[in-house]
Amino acid sequence: MSLDLLIARQAGVVSRDQALRAGLSGAAVDHLLRTRRWHPLHPCVYRVPGHGREDEARARAALLWAGDGAALCGATAAWWLGLLARPPATLRLTAPTRRPPRAGVAVRCRPLPVEDRVLHRGVAVTAAGLTVLEAARELGGREGELLLDRALEERVGWAEVLGAHARHPTSAAAPLLAGAAAEAALVRLLRTSGLRGWHRHPGRRAVVFPSARVVVEAAPGCTDGAARAQPACDSRVLRFGRGELATRPEAVLAAVAGAVGA
Repeated sequence: MSLDLLIARQAGVVSRDQALRAGLSGAAVDHLLRTRRWHPLHPCVYRVPGHGREDEARARAALLWAGDGAALCGATAAWWLGLLARPPATLRLTAPTRRPPRAGVAVRCRPLPVEDRVLHRGVAVTAAGLTVLEAARELGGREGELLLDRALEERVGWAEVLGAHARHPTSAAAPLLAGAAAEAALVRLLRTSGLRGWHRHPGRRAVVFPSARVVVEAAPGCTDGAARAQPACDSRVLRFGRGELATRPEAVLAAVAGAVGA
């Protein structure tokens, strides 16, 4: 592959090592830098103007700087995989060796098992299961929950996410997964129930029946039989635990139907 084609494929980014392997001399590279035809982004990583794709260039440059074995991770990987619309301000990478700090780049030093690493559009990223788990923790709050929920519905299986959690366990991931499982069980139940007029709550693990002013909340910490009806502003809230959703679905649906007047 010619150097020009390589640079174009990499959104205008090239490393010194790549340029030398493509046939340029060190003096030629230095001349391109002195004459401002190439611009340094990181040590021994350069940008050739005129290629656009600024976010892609940032990500590729960070990986070239981080070296062999590096991969995008967390919300950065989620963006690269198309799960987020924009990259975070600080790009997050994982690498097998420590790297000095750089503005706009955070590198986590850790070994990455082969099953947790994939190539996507020519770039190494953490596999989908680990990506959504770490991105959800990084984003936090309802934004992180919604990312995890959407990914589990559309892009990645539970087995992949649970496998990633088993290989990279953290205390922060456990409640995220429990909440996702409870909400998924509630949504599955309502979708097959015939009940209409509901949508997911934008700010919590719940669904809303706006016409009836009823909120049905999936509460993973709630024990079997511990459903509660509580007022919240002008809405009635029904809260069900994951166990009850799994073992007593008819009772859950009857309670919801009664509350919404179905």
